[in-house]
Amino acid sequence: MQDVWIIPRPAGAPAFPIAGNWYGTTLRIYDPTIAAWRISWFDPGRSLFRQQIGRPRGDDIVQEGTTETGELTRWSFTEITGDSFHWLGEVKPAAAADWRLTVDVRAKRRKG
Repeated sequence: MQDVWIIPRPAGAPAFPIAGNWYGTTLRIYDPTIAAWRISWFDPGRSLFRQQIGRPRGDDIVQEGTTETGELTRWSFTEITGDSFHWLGEVKPAAAADWRLTVDVRAKRRKG
């Protein structure tokens, strides 16, 4: 499964802790040997590449991974319906005790 994200920040809106606009794509491929999804995210505009493993957790989907610098990443998709979801992106630096919220997106399908 592939999705494409093109998210220009609305004029005048404050930036997320991770700056600016997002232009990227995600590939999700189910791997039956681990009973999970292997996820690759590419954002060429910011030279970002992330790999995660995704699994259901109750009614949610949680994707977890580690960056090349050793930070842990966790992307949680909650409140999932046929037309919307809530996405929380978190990072935990290797030496930190707590997770830090970096992305909070409420996505809704456009109609028409």
